[in-house]
Amino acid sequence: MKRQLVTVSIINLMFLAQPVFSNPPEEAFSDPYLFPKRAVDIEYALGESSTTRGAPPKVASVPPRVVAAPIMFAHNSAEIQKESFGILLEYVKAFKGGLAGRKFRIVGHTDSKGGDEFNLKLSKRRAQSVKDFLVTIHGIQPEFLESDGCGKQSLLHSPEKGEKERKENRRVEFQKADTPLTCGK
Repeated sequence: MKRQLVTVSIINLMFLAQPVFSNPPEEAFSDPYLFPKRAVDIEYALGESSTTRGAPPKVASVPPRVVAAPIMFAHNSAEIQKESFGILLEYVKAFKGGLAGRKFRIVGHTDSKGGDEFNLKLSKRRAQSVKDFLVTIHGIQPEFLESDGCGKQSLLHSPEKGEKERKENRRVEFQKADTPLTCGK
């Protein structure tokens, strides 16, 4: 049994290491300041770096302490879907580029469906899954990343009117690690 699990894990890691995947659909996650999609925008949003100094005034003046990543997961699972690999690779570029050596917290969130305890555990597993992807597959130093979860305590859309709002609520956020974890609005 163990031998089969190891084989499947190695095959999954080999598949995850393949470089080119598309991002989630554009209609979801359309706010470029909340959901940056390019490494340079991620660097602008998460803090002053050498590239931020030349950023447009709106971006460079007060960078947010939190940005959301539209990471897609299998239903009720921490398995990252392949359509999320493209955006995760942009975070890899940012963490190896202008954000290298800085500490960040990866925070998982869920939609409003399901119980509080289940969603809290699921959000923590999802954040850990993203951390594992960044560390194990792409070589980000683990001491610069921590993970946590908020469950359904911090919905972007409440009430959720449809699948678009639920998708945006099911997200992973990157926060500066020197700020306290806040769940809820």
